[in-house]
Amino acid sequence: GMMAQTVIYPMEVVKTRMAISAPGTYSGIIGCFSKIMQNEGLGALYKGLGASNIGIIPYAGVDLAVYGTVKDRWITQNPNK
Repeated sequence: GMMAQTVIYPMEVVKTRMAISAPGTYSGIIGCFSKIMQNEGLGALYKGLGASNIGIIPYAGVDLAVYGTVKDRWITQNPNK
């Protein structure tokens, strides 16, 4: 959930920057990461994380609700397993 998103988010920022930038802007993943850190600082790698984490809340709620419903139905239909 949120912990995984927080760990992965800087890589998503780098991926997005490389995808939308003009060819040759970055020399690669490490070059992009380094340029962001030098020019914008650590905070730039986490811009938008709050909104992204808020988006996880409904996803996690739906995920848990579906899991619970499917599990209960399976137990009801398969009482001996």
